Amino acid sequence: MSVVSDAAGSLLASSSVARTPTQAAVRLWRASDGRPAGVLPGHDSTAIGLAFSPCGRVLATVSRDRHLCLYRSQPAGADTPPGAGAAASSPGEDGGGGGGGGGWALLARVKAHKRMAWCAHFEPGPAGPGGLRLATGGREGAVRLWRLEGDVGAGDVASLRLVAEGHALEKAGAAVTALAFAPAGPGRNRLAVGLDDGRVLLLEGGRAGDGSAAAWAEVPGAGGLPRHTGSVRGLAWARDAAELGGDVLLASCGDDGAVTVSRASASDVMGRAE
Repeated sequence: MSVVSDAAGSLLASSSVARTPTQAAVRLWRASDGRPAGVLPGHDSTAIGLAFSPCGRVLATVSRDRHLCLYRSQPAGADTPPGAGAAASSPGEDGGGGGGGGGWALLARVKAHKRMAWCAHFEPGPAGPGGLRLATGGREGAVRLWRLEGDVGAGDVASLRLVAEGHALEKAGAAVTALAFAPAGPGRNRLAVGLDDGRVLLLEGGRAGDGSAAAWAEVPGAGGLPRHTGSVRGLAWARDAAELGGDVLLASCGDDGAVTVSRASASDVMGRAE
């Protein structure tokens, strides 16, 4: 159903169409040799959207069961504290190795959307004072923002807490099928939103911990983004100052078989320093 890689390209997460909680478990794989690296239970139905955090220590999954699950990699020998959720299994030598670590812990499982949850994406860059920010999109047309507070790199997962920030978008008029935060910049943040009716929206708001999610709004004049004739299935930003003169690119793909690329100046997309 879905496959995603961490930023280092060393670990893959995958999901498949599921009718039972056992089938709905997300599986981890070592990219170097394709061997299993873990099994992550938590969902009751198909996990549709998967996303690693920029640091690679946190994995977010969203599902047809409307829930968001967050997992964090565990240092070797670490115990999962009470209240942090069930420990995710990690195969030993017979199962292909545990990715060199102590497995993964289920940090949180929360109902994220009124209808099935389609997609998830982390805010780029290192976690700041406000923690890690995550956006999720649902079939009801909503984009919700979440913040994982605490030191993601700390050994004690009990210090981490998931906070619901609110809606960046409540009613898009179609299911939200893809999300992508723009590259980090000195100004306000931008979030591209792909919809089931083929539209791509651009939202603007503050960074994690610096204001209410209610401050997010659609960017005026962004209606010129290409529209697909089918559902938007993927969004990705790219920036190469040397080759693009400091511009950024937004690529989208859809069920219509098309890939579109939009170009804009970095200052327009990522904002200017105050």
